[in-house]
Order: sequence, then structure tokens, then C-alpha cells
Amino acid sequence: MSNFIFVLDTKGRALSPCQPGVGRSLLKAAKASVFRQFPFTIILNKEVPANPELLELKLDSGSKTTGIAILQGVRAIFGVKYGKVTIAVSPQYTSQDCSNCGETVKKSLIVRTHVCPHCGFVAERDRNVAVNILQKGLSVGQTQTHTLGEFNPLASLEQSCGVTVG
Repeated sequence: MSNFIFVLDTKGRALSPCQPGVGRSLLKAAKASVFRQFPFTIILNKEVPANPELLELKLDSGSKTTGIAILQGVRAIFGVKYGKVTIAVSPQYTSQDCSNCGETVKKSLIVRTHVCPHCGFVAERDRNVAVNILQKGLSVGQTQTHTLGEFNPLASLEQSCGVTVG
């Protein structure tokens, strides 16, 4: 899973979100301009036929805070909860992989303690899963958690593709 970039046509209508690499290519080729920094949105410079996929807005009305997520089918496109940007990661193997050494340790769901025979690491199963999910999230490219308004996605975008957004 990865983050997505929102895309608008020349008239400001929403198109299907794209992968960051596609967005960088469009910006580098001057086929799009940055429309908004958060959530990162580009606007195309040339009109294209619009046939966007449907997006679904989900609300999590918690007791103290409300979270939102934008989904495209089962893919999480964007999410914010507790004032923080969220990143969707695949939960696949997060309960079996050792968060200390990375080796796979098969176990049934009834087993609540993670014991790694490879490195000797012992942890409560849910803690091991949480660390694995955190490591996956950080590997997506998001190396810090930012409060809304503090995050400047243009800095890394400008560095990676050599585009200056003014």
C-alpha cells in the first residue's frame, strides 16, 4: 500500500487519485501544477477525459475525536485521526514476523506471546504486531508523524524530482 495524490482536471473537478511517482512525473513534465499542499493535490494543465472511480468517505465518530478516511474500493487513499495523517499498511504477516530480527515465526491465533526461536526476542503478541505495523508505515516514506499544518510534502517532492513549486 502507498500514499496517493489527489488529482483535479483543468476545471477543478476531482479525478481518480494517482500514485506519488505518477504525480512527480506529471509535475516534472509540466503537465500539472500543485493545487494544494495538504492533502497533496495537483491540477492538470491540459483537459483529459474524466471517468473517475468512486471514492467513499468513512467517518469514525469516536467518543473524543473523529477520524476520517477516503477509500477507493478497499484501498485507503487518505486518512486523518487525532489530528495526524494516517498511512494504510498491509497487515499481512505482522503477527508472524519478529519485530526484532524480521524472521517469520508461525503460530496459531490462540498464542498470545511472541517468542522468536531465531533471536530469543519475547513480547506480547499485540506489541509485536504494533511494532511491525509501525515499521511498515515508516518504510512507506513517511518518516515522522506531523500535526496537521506542520507537514510540508513539497520539500521532499521538490528534492526527488527537481521541480520548484512557487
